[in-house]
Amino acid sequence: MILPTILSLIRHVKFECGKQPQFQCPHCPIRTTRNSTLKKHIGNRHFGGGYEKKIIAGHNGGGGGGGGGKSGGDSKISTKNEECGKKYSQSPTLWRHVKYECGKGPQFHCPYCMKGFTRKFTMLKHADKQHEKEYKDDGRTTSFDIKPEMFDNTQERRNEIFRRQQVIRNQRLESEFGIKPGGFKCTNCGKMYNQQASLWRHSKYECGKGPQFQCPYCALKVTQKCYMRKHILRRHADKVFNYMTC
Repeated sequence: MILPTILSLIRHVKFECGKQPQFQCPHCPIRTTRNSTLKKHIGNRHFGGGYEKKIIAGHNGGGGGGGGGKSGGDSKISTKNEECGKKYSQSPTLWRHVKYECGKGPQFHCPYCMKGFTRKFTMLKHADKQHEKEYKDDGRTTSFDIKPEMFDNTQERRNEIFRRQQVIRNQRLESEFGIKPGGFKCTNCGKMYNQQASLWRHSKYECGKGPQFQCPYCALKVTQKCYMRKHILRRHADKVFNYMTC
């Protein structure tokens, strides 16, 4: 099998080569090797089976032509989740409802009062409105009313949301537990980390352990997958492009 790009090879090795499909459809027994393929399957198969998809034609009172008849206006797609009966005008909205809301408890909790929300953005707006005095951001704006026009693209908006979440979390850790930002310490070796996730990764893959990830092209071993990918791209790009196997 010829893989045209390095990213395709990485995805192939990580999710496909020698592995069983890892992504399970929540509505039927089918499993896929890629999350994107699973989403397409759900849209193609279950919007006509497990979901109801209708075209609801808008009507204008002042139709032209046929003597006072109703003329079709803009059409609107309505998708219905048969599990709970809720309808949505857009497929992505239905997908988010199925993934985060339908039949599930709140997954996002306010760091101040622990109130639960089904959407992260709703939780952030709650934190800003209900806990404004507790939220301090080193002189920056404290508003969580993040409007799309404030940023050039969606990724910038997501980065801003993530940054503000980090501020809330760091303030709570410092006020309640005395842990300052950058104060996550490994109890085994004493190394300090800015984020708890970095400390967790260090404890799982690095501390007291030898490098676990072996380069398939040379003798180098590294402690993290991301280092391995960078090494392959930097040192073995020619071999990757000529790679033929499956």
